[in-house]
Amino acid sequence: MGKLERERDAMAEGVKTLEKEVAEREGRLEELRSGPSAKEAVEKERRVLEEDVKKFHAIIAEISGRIASVEKILEEKEKELEVKVEENNKICEENEELKKRV
Repeated sequence: MGKLERERDAMAEGVKTLEKEVAEREGRLEELRSGPSAKEAVEKERRVLEEDVKKFHAIIAEISGRIASVEKILEEKEKELEVKVEENNKICEENEELKKRV
């Protein structure tokens, strides 16, 4: 009889272990059913990345516009500098001529 009782206890322990495993797997199955699928998660991530790309393109366009504006201003400043350098050279020449006269 002792052998049968031990076998029964071992079987009961095995049943408890299997019931626990079934409960865990059912919980995991419910998580998988209620959560987004792998495809949905990838599609969501793709949409987020596409939005980021659009934002980056907008930022690049804005910066490109600023660069063009700054280049135009720089060009104007360079022309102004050239004019001032020429004026300075003329003034220096005039000063030299005046020094020679005096």
